[in-house]
Amino acid sequence: MTTIFAKMLIAAEGFLTAYRSDLTEHDAACCAKLKAGDAGVWICRPSGTSMITFPTPFAEAEINQLAAFQSNMIHVHAIHPGAHWYTFTVTQDGGIGHLTPVSATGAMLFTAKRIEEVNRRPIAPVRLAA
Repeated sequence: MTTIFAKMLIAAEGFLTAYRSDLTEHDAACCAKLKAGDAGVWICRPSGTSMITFPTPFAEAEINQLAAFQSNMIHVHAIHPGAHWYTFTVTQDGGIGHLTPVSATGAMLFTAKRIEEVNRRPIAPVRLAA
């Protein structure tokens, strides 16, 4: 069973030529925390990477982070039209799962679906002190 990070290393080989620490430090640290049920988007371009994870459970406060990343994806697509886009899903703790190449649109739809799931999740009622 191969980790998502190992798959990222293979996908980046020969394509990521600058800012490799985006992958080897930042993305590696994020991947080390992945557990079953998590998902996310990873973007690889010659000059670095971008990654966002959708942890399970997803904290309501993290919705702003998703919206900011969605905006960043539009920017990356405009500036780096040749970027490689991926979604990932974690099937087992330890960051084991699937890294799937997708279009920029596919990654944006994947993120929008996650935002929708978070927004539809029931929120616990507020309890007022007596």
